[in-house]
Amino acid sequence: MAGKKLGLPSESDRPLSGFSFFLRGPVFSAFLILLIGGVLLFSYEMLEPVLTMYAGAPSVAAREVSLSEPTVPETDKPDPNATGEKFLRVAVAPLLSPRRTMELYGPLTEFLARRVGRTPMLLQRHCYGDINELLRWGQCDVAVVGTYALVQGERDFGMEILAVPEAGGIGGHCSYIIAPQSSTASSLLDLRGKRFAFVDFLSDTGWLFPATWLIEHAEDPRNFFREQVITEAHDTSIRAVAKGFVDAAAVDSVIYDRMLKEHNWTERDTKVITVSPAFGLPPLVVHPALDPILRQMLGEALFEMGGDEDGRKALSLLGVDRFVPGNPSAYDDVRRQADKVEKY
Repeated sequence: MAGKKLGLPSESDRPLSGFSFFLRGPVFSAFLILLIGGVLLFSYEMLEPVLTMYAGAPSVAAREVSLSEPTVPETDKPDPNATGEKFLRVAVAPLLSPRRTMELYGPLTEFLARRVGRTPMLLQRHCYGDINELLRWGQCDVAVVGTYALVQGERDFGMEILAVPEAGGIGGHCSYIIAPQSSTASSLLDLRGKRFAFVDFLSDTGWLFPATWLIEHAEDPRNFFREQVITEAHDTSIRAVAKGFVDAAAVDSVIYDRMLKEHNWTERDTKVITVSPAFGLPPLVVHPALDPILRQMLGEALFEMGGDEDGRKALSLLGVDRFVPGNPSAYDDVRRQADKVEKY
C-alpha cells in the first residue's frame, strides 16, 4: 500500500492565530471603516471653507430655512399656500459663506418678521444672480444684494433700494486686492499669469473693480490671469489666499477688516496690495410691486432697530450702527464700471 506523502498543511488548513483572525475577521473590517471615516471627517472639517470652491459650490449647501423651527429636508418644508402661514422671506446674497450668513443675518430676519407679524424664513442661494431672480419672480419679500447685483436688478425689473447699512458714519466699502504675506506683488499688474480668486461675477468688490482696473490699464481681464477661481463668498476667498490655494483675490474691505479683528491668521498670512475707491454698501432691496403696506412696515422696522433690544443685537452682529434710507446716486460709480466692463 503506497505510503501517504507528508507535507506542510495548506494555507487554508492552518489554524489562525489571534492576530490573524482579527485581521481577517469582521471586527477588523468595522474598525477600518470607522478609522477611514474619522480621517475623512477630520480632513473635511479642516479644509471645508476652501475645498468646495473647486466643485463650484459653497462650503454648506445653499438652503432655505425657517428660523422658527428646526431645519427640515426640502421636501418636508411647509407649503405656505397649503398651511395658510405667512412667511417673511429674506434672501441674502452669498457675501459670506452660508454658515456665517446664517449666524449674522438670522437675527435680522427674525427681528423683521416679528415686527411685521410673520414667520421668519432666510433664503440662500449659490450666486448673486440667483438672489436677484428670487426677488424678480416674487419668491422673496426683501433681499440683501451686492451693489453690482443692484445695478443689474434695476435694469432687469426695476429693483428698488429699501435701506442701506451705516457703520461709524461710513456708508461705503472698498475692494481689496489681497495676496499672501510672502508675495512680492505690489499691484494687480504683478499678478499676471497667477491663480486669482473672484467672488462672483455680480460682485463689485469681488470682481467688477479688478476687471475694470485691468481694462483701464490696457489689459484683458479674460486672459490676464492663468486661472480664475470663483469662491462664491468673500471669507472663502480670504481663506483661499491664506492657505495658498490661490495667489491673490479681490475681496470686500468690510469683511476683510472684520476678519482681521476676529482671526489673527488674517494679518499673519495675508496682506492688502491694492485698495479701490469707496462704493455704496450692499443694500436691502425690494421688488417695485411689493405690497406698499409691507414695504412701509419693513422700512419702519429697519430705521427703528436701535430702539429695540433684539434690533440692537442684530445690528451688533452685523457690525452696523443703523439702517438709513438709500440714495441711488451712491451707486453711480458702480453703474459706470458696469457699463465699461459690459461694453468691453
